[in-house]
Amino acid sequence: MQNNLGLALTALGDREVSTEHLAEAVTCYRAALQEYTRQREPEHWASTQLNLGRALRMLGEREGGTKHFEEAVTSELTALQEYSREHTPLLWTKAQLSLGVALMNLGKREAGTKHLAEAVAAYRAALQECAREQMPLLWAATESNLGGALTALGERETGTKYLEKAVEAYRCALQEYTLVRTPLRWAEAQNGLGDALRDLGERKRDAGLLCEALRSHFNAWQVAGAAPYYASVAVMGTTRDVMVLRKRFTPSVFQGCADYAQVLKQIKLD
Repeated sequence: MQNNLGLALTALGDREVSTEHLAEAVTCYRAALQEYTRQREPEHWASTQLNLGRALRMLGEREGGTKHFEEAVTSELTALQEYSREHTPLLWTKAQLSLGVALMNLGKREAGTKHLAEAVAAYRAALQECAREQMPLLWAATESNLGGALTALGERETGTKYLEKAVEAYRCALQEYTLVRTPLRWAEAQNGLGDALRDLGERKRDAGLLCEALRSHFNAWQVAGAAPYYASVAVMGTTRDVMVLRKRFTPSVFQGCADYAQVLKQIKLD
């Protein structure tokens, strides 16, 4: 009952701005773990550890610092003591994906690249078991998250290797995240692809890549009008694309970008 109450509170907290219900969910999961021990109830113990990790991760996303993300990583690594690729492949895959998200969020709050590299490793581990043919949407989610971690890693490293891999990962995700099938996931992946293309285009001084970034962000904005969060991310992305184009190139180079004039008119960036 404590675990189920935690699930309900997590779902409620996911739809609210405040963190009150998420904090209550964490308390419930920890209460459940006083009885769900690994020795007595290994499966319930592991699943509750993952539930706890998710609630902590959501708390971390809404609050500053790294404490909640660090606790989420600990909880998810703990669950992986029970889940193995050999005996519970699907649960192991989902735990690796969850761990990757916590590590990526933690890495983005820190100056180094250690946790971002660990997030990339967790996503790639999940992809060893998560085949597109058997689990297309889980595969797409993993590829999309991998793209996010690689983009963050690429922004902190020299060269273009990680950014190029990020573009590849997002393009893979978009093979399954289609506009018709999963419009919001499609918009989210388009936003991520736009970010990776912009960073890659700026580093390579390639206006063509920046034009692609602008198109991706604009496409996401057109679809995400009913979802304020995704729409705001797309607007921020297009704003940065236009700023980089104007800063790095002459108007004669970038004004021919597909959608450039339409972006300025519809999103009112002038």
